[in-house]
Amino acid sequence: MSSKSIKEKFNELFVTTEDEKIDLRAQMLSFEFLAEFTNYMDHVEMKRKELANSIRTSQSYLTQLYRGDRLLNFKTVAKIERALGIKITISSELENKSNSTFDIKYFKNFSIDQNRIRPTSLHEKKIEYNEIEIPQSENMAA
Repeated sequence: MSSKSIKEKFNELFVTTEDEKIDLRAQMLSFEFLAEFTNYMDHVEMKRKELANSIRTSQSYLTQLYRGDRLLNFKTVAKIERALGIKITISSELENKSNSTFDIKYFKNFSIDQNRIRPTSLHEKKIEYNEIEIPQSENMAA
């Protein structure tokens, strides 16, 4: 086998279609949600089995989600949100921006009542980077 064909074969391993990129992004989003849930569960010492019981699903379904065999859906997100007594907030950002300002909100203190964990105090922290200059259109100018 020539070195050129080896190099071509190697490069083919990294060529992805748009559909493959979208599938990969969907998997990463699922893992990001699961990582946040896991961080919270670790903080309150909740096991996956307890979560599975709380959302009325099987442990094997959660295992499939964590392995990446299945994608997390919004109905399951809503169930987990309710079971953990948390609220998921979503923000977006431009892919190629280097400067931004955003808020981080998180719950620091928790109470337990009726077998549910409830946040008792919301903390906010503002993270600031260099401000983005946004040109105003003539209609927006005061």
